[in-house]
Amino acid sequence: MSRVVVGLSGGVDSSVAALLLMEQGYEVIGVTFWLYDDRGSFRKTCCGVEALHAARKLSQKLGIPHYVVDLRKRFDRHIIRPFVTGYGRGETPNACLFCNRFFKFGELAAFAREVGADYLATGHFARTVEGALHEARDVRKDQSYFLALLPEKMLRKVLFPLGEMTKEEVREMARKHRLPTASRVESQEICFAEGDLRKFLARRLPLRPGPVVDVEGRVVGTHPGAALFTVGQRRGLGVALGYRAYVVAVDVEQNVVVVGPREAVEVEEIQVRPLSGRLSEGTYRIKVRSTHRGVAGNLVDEGGIWRIRFRDRVWPPAPGQMAVIYEGTRVAGAGVVVNLLREGGEPWSKLSTAQGSSRAIASTSLT
Repeated sequence: MSRVVVGLSGGVDSSVAALLLMEQGYEVIGVTFWLYDDRGSFRKTCCGVEALHAARKLSQKLGIPHYVVDLRKRFDRHIIRPFVTGYGRGETPNACLFCNRFFKFGELAAFAREVGADYLATGHFARTVEGALHEARDVRKDQSYFLALLPEKMLRKVLFPLGEMTKEEVREMARKHRLPTASRVESQEICFAEGDLRKFLARRLPLRPGPVVDVEGRVVGTHPGAALFTVGQRRGLGVALGYRAYVVAVDVEQNVVVVGPREAVEVEEIQVRPLSGRLSEGTYRIKVRSTHRGVAGNLVDEGGIWRIRFRDRVWPPAPGQMAVIYEGTRVAGAGVVVNLLREGGEPWSKLSTAQGSSRAIASTSLT
């Protein structure tokens, strides 16, 4: 009988994943990582105290052993602090991809080796084919974007039991087997940001008020701190311009936030620092956010930086976010966005060579 370690988040997806593996004849061991301290909070997130209790109840229901691994100090050092630092540089880091790579899967793989498991598994909606990561059948719930940094060597040991299922089928199976997590609500926010990202950042960054300017350079308002804003943001700008305004650029060195109409935000080209995949130049389908279905873009390698020109103007990812490259349903590569290029290939702001928090997360998590 093959042994598999399942990462239990306390949610319905990982619960059904564990159940399916048991039905398939695997010896299942559950493990939950305690990544941050949310005691006193009633939020149902994936890696805090409430999740630990939910995972324990699920394990008791299934009759499987359950372990808790306290990684709070490492998570703070390698994920939360670089995340905050990234915002301090004017970026919008995507901590989830690095958390998956180095914690939810990296630590799960280490735990699997310790207990002599043959495989590791999670409740993510994704698939693997011969060590390659593919989108899930349910494209509405596909999570391959968040798993794009997982290496092939690791993927060959990963099982995704939900890869061929829809979310409705997962819920129905949980209800049928009366799993205690069947009605658990999904968290849609950054797990460690305590429900209000601005307040979370304001407690951790040195902020000072500064000007909000339009694309012509006219001062149209003030802001509490440039690091609290992100490209594409519409709410909370505190300006009335007679049209729907969005953040076009953030310059934390000058403490300036640039706003403008929708057409000023859209871009045709971005520059990406690759973190996974060895791609030939050519046309690919590219996702610039997790909910994005992807658009066609031509990739050119400019000596360690990918320059991507989209077939049509797109709503841009902020610097620090991830661009994930697909060939069909297969994840072919991924990289961090370091610059948004406007018409003529010029950067809108001086965020053109930002290495920022994504590099910090990647480097510190390896140690």
